[in-house]
Amino acid sequence: MKNIFKVVLSILIVSSIVFTGSLVNAQTHFGFSSSSGIKIKAESWFSGAVKVTKNNHSGVKMKNGKYVKRTAVKIVEGKYNSGWVYSKKSPKKKAKVFYRAIKTKNNNPFHTSKTSYKFEYFK
Repeated sequence: MKNIFKVVLSILIVSSIVFTGSLVNAQTHFGFSSSSGIKIKAESWFSGAVKVTKNNHSGVKMKNGKYVKRTAVKIVEGKYNSGWVYSKKSPKKKAKVFYRAIKTKNNNPFHTSKTSYKFEYFK
């Protein structure tokens, strides 16, 4: 019985380490999150109503003083390349809508994966 408990505890600890990996938390106006395990997931988001400032996008590369038009994510693993997966476009500056771009795929443990993000801005 003690061995079963140790195995279950080990699995829980390892899975909690493997299935996390976020640059910022999902409660920000702008962000990017990447996780891997059985599935690889890349996600980026933005609030159309908020202008980018140096204080509101910690950990994410963005252009200060701009409004985001749309975001995109990409997964590359071995010969697989998802290409850019885009969010919907914000119709105007200060649009009070939250936008996301999400891509997931099954993980191939024999290849290294890389996730990327980008933001496009209103002029």
